[in-house]
Amino acid sequence: MLTALARSGSFDTSQLIAEPLTVFTQRAHVFDADAIRLDLVLFWPRLALEIWIEVKTGAALSGLDQLDRYAAAQIDLTSMDGLIRPSLVLLSEVDLKFTARSPGTDVIVASAPTHMAWQDILEAVRDVLHPDTLWLELVSFLKEKGMTQDATFPISARESTSLSDSHHLYLKSVT
Repeated sequence: MLTALARSGSFDTSQLIAEPLTVFTQRAHVFDADAIRLDLVLFWPRLALEIWIEVKTGAALSGLDQLDRYAAAQIDLTSMDGLIRPSLVLLSEVDLKFTARSPGTDVIVASAPTHMAWQDILEAVRDVLHPDTLWLELVSFLKEKGMTQDATFPISARESTSLSDSHHLYLKSVT
């Protein structure tokens, strides 16, 4: 995950090497007038640093104001506990912040989180010499769902051998 964050330009992870990390999923925060549920929170206690990640796998934002509400919650919580909280990271196939527009206008009403594409996860796993089986399963899932592309990968043996068949099929279709 840290490699993908670094790859996407979301965050400089060099300071986090060998730092103890706590991971929270589905973490809820309740306020007087609102409640939010964070999909993924990465917390480094010694650094007093917390990264919030909103995960989308084909779903839209939960309302036009979802990202604004998360940004407001970050400000409120930081004023109470003093933790460092960089901009929210939106992990999705495409950058959904551009879909949050005021009805009938081109005005973007959502705050600007940092976008990290599922492709960044795939490429980070590809770059690891011996990735964990769970990361490989996630990559397989992302490929099956069409959320990533292999265009940046080297040509596989299977793809190479299919080029000849594809060429013959093309010739049949044009003659």
